[in-house]
Amino acid sequence: MRYKEFNTNSVLEKCINLFWRGGFGSCSIKDIVDETGVNRYSLYEEFENKEGILSNALELYLERYAEPNIAGLSKIGDVKDILESFYHSYLVPNEKHPPGCFIVHVATEMADHNPEIKSYLERYLNKIEKAIAK
Repeated sequence: MRYKEFNTNSVLEKCINLFWRGGFGSCSIKDIVDETGVNRYSLYEEFENKEGILSNALELYLERYAEPNIAGLSKIGDVKDILESFYHSYLVPNEKHPPGCFIVHVATEMADHNPEIKSYLERYLNKIEKAIAK
């Protein structure tokens, strides 16, 4: 049995940045290999295809970055301050990503012709709506 020689989340973080910089459609598997240092066979074994990488990258982004920001919307306090804090969290680049929202960025490129991406965007927006309603 051959063991994986890479950290999945680290690979996905690099792919998030790659897709963010160049767009999903313009990135090839070779670009992903170059960015991550993981050979294509290992990528295919782990993620099945380029779309699988994107799907996993969206899940990681949602879990690590979007959901903590959304959770802030449920705080008790001045609504203006809470909303300002939420939007500000996306405007300021953090140590891992540029400003903005990766989910919205990908959806802008792909939601019109990709039902899975549209579903991610809808799920994300529903989470925001529910948090604001609380």
